[in-house]
Amino acid sequence: MQTTKLWHRFCWFCLAVLTAAVLGSILQTQFNLAALVELGVGISWQDWLVTIGKDLISFTPTLAIIIAVEYLFVFPLGTFIARHYPKSNQWVFFVGGFVGLWVALWVVDAIAPMPTLIAATRDWPGTLAIMLAAAFGSWLYARGRQHRDPLKFAGEPL
Repeated sequence: MQTTKLWHRFCWFCLAVLTAAVLGSILQTQFNLAALVELGVGISWQDWLVTIGKDLISFTPTLAIIIAVEYLFVFPLGTFIARHYPKSNQWVFFVGGFVGLWVALWVVDAIAPMPTLIAATRDWPGTLAIMLAAAFGSWLYARGRQHRDPLKFAGEPL
């Protein structure tokens, strides 16, 4: 594989991981804060924003590691399938990111000392939301890996 092509895929990989981790972190914060409000805790909008910011700094790296490891398995498999079924390219990556994170969360929860590492994934709505963030990141990778010029990619309709 050419160095330029490898670099291109690496950049899209990093963008996919970052996008999924940031979205997932924001979503998990929303689910956690909503659970506290449901318990009767009053949370101001300022505290809500501060908590999102703190989670972006403290939780996003953890989620990024989980997602990056997941993508290291999902992307080669998605690339293999997309070569054989080119029309399914973006959907293969979307579904792979979705299911791959579910498997990754299952593995992480099995080895973590606490019942669940990510509190928002204790229930299905939170789990599905974070899985959708990972699916979006892998879909973004599938879109980006097809284009050499990022400006061309930005101008195309989704």
